[in-house]
Amino acid sequence: MKILHVEGGRNFYGGAHQILLLMEGLKARGIENVLACRVGSDLAKVAAPLAEVHAIRMEGDLDFGLIQRLHRVIRLTHPDVVHLHSRIGADVMGGIAARLAGVPVIHSRRQDNPESRLAVALKYRLH
Repeated sequence: MKILHVEGGRNFYGGAHQILLLMEGLKARGIENVLACRVGSDLAKVAAPLAEVHAIRMEGDLDFGLIQRLHRVIRLTHPDVVHLHSRIGADVMGGIAARLAGVPVIHSRRQDNPESRLAVALKYRLH
C-alpha cells in the first residue's frame, strides 16, 4: 500500500511532528509513504528517510493552482490513498485533486476551533 500525505504548513510544530511519527510507524509496517509539502518547509527537510518527498508551491486557501500541482504528484506516484493533514488550502484543494484522480481521501483535522456550517458542508463533501 502507498499513502500520499499532504501537509501545507511551514514549521515543524505538533501536526507536522504527528505526520512524521505516523510515517515512521507506517514504514515499519511496510507501507510506502509519499509526502507532498510546502517548498522550504521544515517537514520536507526531516521526512526524506521515511518518504518520497515532493516539495511543491502551496500558497494558502485560495491557491487553485495547488489542485493541478497535487494532481500531478498523484499521477506521478499512484497512491492508494491520499491523507490530507492540514488546512492552508491543502484540505480543499487536496480533496479536489484526489477526487479528480479517483483516489480515496482521508482528512485528519487536528484543531478544535469550530468551522461554519457552510464551510463544513462544502469542504467535507469532497471527502
